[in-house]
Amino acid sequence: MDMVMKLGVESPVVIFTKSTCCIFHSLETLIRVFIGEEFVGGSNEIMSLNVRGKLKQVLLKANAIWI
Repeated sequence: MDMVMKLGVESPVVIFTKSTCCIFHSLETLIRVFIGEEFVGGSNEIMSLNVRGKLKQVLLKANAIWI
C-alpha cells in the first residue's frame, strides 16, 4: 500500500490495469483508478463520473488536467 500512496503523491492520476500494455482500447481493462491520492474505483465508476459530468471536476481538483 505504501507504493500505491507514493505513486498517488507523485502523479495526479494512477491507473492499475489487468494488462501490461500501456495502450488499451477499452476502459473495461481498468481494475483500480486513483485520482488525487484517493481511490475512485474501476471502469464503472469512471464512466459514471463522466456521464454525470463530474469526472472533469475531479481531474481538475487533482491537477490532472488544466482548462
